[in-house]
Amino acid sequence: MRFRFPCILAICLAAPPPTVDGAEVMPESPRKAAFQAGPGSGEDWMSPEFDDSQWLEVRGDQLTRGWHHLSGGPRWVGSQGRYRLYFSTPSDSESLPWSVSAGFLGNISEAWWNGRPLGGWGGEIAGIPAIPPQRTVHAWPLSGRDFRVDGSPNVLAIRVRNVCGTGGLLGGPVGVYPTEELSKMRKTLESSREMTVMLVAAFALIWALLFAVVRITGDNTQPWLFAAGLFACTGAVHLTGSQFFTSGDWDGDPRWILGPIIVLYWAVPILSVWMIRGLCEARGKRREFFTTAVGIALAAAAQRPPHPPLDAILIYSVMLLLVGGVVLSRSWSGWRRGAVAAPAVLFGTICLAVAATGQIALFALPGMDLASSAWQPMDIGILAAVGSIGGTLLRRYSHARIREKQLAADVLESARVERTRVGRFLHDGVAQDLQYLLLTAKRIKGDRTDTVPIDEFVQGLGEAIGEIRRAAEDLQPLALRGATLREALESLAVRMTDRHGIPIQISMGQLPELIDSERDAIFRAAQEAIQNACRHAEARSINISVTSTDGAVLTSIIDDGRGFNPREPISEGLGLKFLRNQADLAGGSLVIESKPGKGTRVDYLMPLSKRAPRKP
Repeated sequence: MRFRFPCILAICLAAPPPTVDGAEVMPESPRKAAFQAGPGSGEDWMSPEFDDSQWLEVRGDQLTRGWHHLSGGPRWVGSQGRYRLYFSTPSDSESLPWSVSAGFLGNISEAWWNGRPLGGWGGEIAGIPAIPPQRTVHAWPLSGRDFRVDGSPNVLAIRVRNVCGTGGLLGGPVGVYPTEELSKMRKTLESSREMTVMLVAAFALIWALLFAVVRITGDNTQPWLFAAGLFACTGAVHLTGSQFFTSGDWDGDPRWILGPIIVLYWAVPILSVWMIRGLCEARGKRREFFTTAVGIALAAAAQRPPHPPLDAILIYSVMLLLVGGVVLSRSWSGWRRGAVAAPAVLFGTICLAVAATGQIALFALPGMDLASSAWQPMDIGILAAVGSIGGTLLRRYSHARIREKQLAADVLESARVERTRVGRFLHDGVAQDLQYLLLTAKRIKGDRTDTVPIDEFVQGLGEAIGEIRRAAEDLQPLALRGATLREALESLAVRMTDRHGIPIQISMGQLPELIDSERDAIFRAAQEAIQNACRHAEARSINISVTSTDGAVLTSIIDDGRGFNPREPISEGLGLKFLRNQADLAGGSLVIESKPGKGTRVDYLMPLSKRAPRKP
């Protein structure tokens, strides 16, 4: 098999036309063209003496527009047609090597020059159509002896089988050209489609390599390997599909490479389902196992010898519909659950579905002239899908790095503020109480008959000890207190109500068994939100609810205070920043709903860590 890679120099540099003895050599254009639908079996229609007066005459403006533009041309994929093109003999036919070109053809062609077979493009390999791309120039070399010297016209007879897309002559150079000139024209014209294919494939493969390198370097903030595998499969399929399946340059027996390509084409959709599952952080594997089993069964059915290629394509389309349905389901559920890459996967899947529909329309419906263009719908779909998923992951990665630095700074600031608060509490509260006790003790020492200072000393000492204990309890986790989450929240509510005079109601649903860090995180969130409401919101009542929902615990703190605008940059104090940082570190989320004069609602969603199943 020969690979036709683009020649950049041929595109950028226009070579001068060939000359003979200083005179410019001009190509020969068709003098006449005729068309007849059907394969023409059993007829001597390729002979130059054949009478084609009953055939449809093709005008110059219709010659390279495809046969669906002709009033008697066939319309549907799978049809066949014949052309007869008449050429004059070049005056210098013996001086230069010549070639006859039919331009871009769709899709499988056979040609005869003055009744002599020239060969064909495309065919069937192992029962599968080897379709030359419609950006391939179908041309055949000629020698001086092939031209007629008696003044009779030369006839190029062509039979075209429309396997997919538009049938007939579709543009490009049609005529008899000096071989050197035609070769340069072919490289320039054919390279556009191949460059497009390789650019799209390279785009996907470079993203795959980049993500693999990022993951290997140790970053696990994003599902890099799932995206890398998906992009690598996409780029490989796109490249092999253009360079192998639709290559018109088959040399020898290509079945040694055709088999692996077929396996790749059937395996990639099945693998993509598993990669999408990882990207969308899905739970459960039943859909993927079902899709894999059905895909293997369809692949086995499509490879049975009785099935013609069209049946294999239909079976493959059924599998793609199944895969598309599973991917859409996974991406939609992942989006609703808040998976990082799910929105991009959903957008990319929709883009590929639209592109695939357009590609099928180009190859299956008549009259689609864009089938011979350099850019195909699937190219655009792949670029959109890869760019969407890759760009989303990179943006999330960048934001995660920035957020890590911000979290580190906020943690340091929170620690400093907490130390300041504890120090102020000890200095302004406990230290002053102890100072008062010291003065009272000195008074007792100076006047032992006075009993009033003794009572004051005992009362003040008790209050100081109580303040110290409360401060210590606030700093200790719940596990060290020996209190349950409900008991700790009720104690907090009673203490804050006594201190600020605001009634606080607590409701708790049925919760799963929580570990110490989870109970403490929920308590700290409620404590911080209640303190904010009591100190700054001028609330008249506060309600706290703790419920379990879909593998997480939702803590809601609602007050009827003065509220604020959470979108203002100065709206979040250190308390709310502490809650937001705690939610980010725990992998949860913090949602604040508030309006001036309408109160505030704080929802703290904390995901539960994975637990081993309980033993019966």
